[in-house]
Amino acid sequence: MFRGEPVRNRVMLALAYDAALRREELCSLRTDDLDRAHRMLRVRAETTKTRRGRMVPYSAPTGVLLSDYLRHRAMLRRARGPLF
Repeated sequence: MFRGEPVRNRVMLALAYDAALRREELCSLRTDDLDRAHRMLRVRAETTKTRRGRMVPYSAPTGVLLSDYLRHRAMLRRARGPLF
């Protein structure tokens, strides 16, 4: 159903659903918030509704999408910073 969507949109939807992220949390993710070795995301306190940071896991299929997106993103720019 989402195969025709750009990889960026697919990974955003997967992370929002898989890690139960709110829109602001998702859009505020930075490349240094990723722990790909353990498939975890750091949600920074300043982006949460309760102002408490947390670590959230994501699934292996979402990790594959995320890797695809990061490869695509690397072709566009190398700079660290906002994920999306």
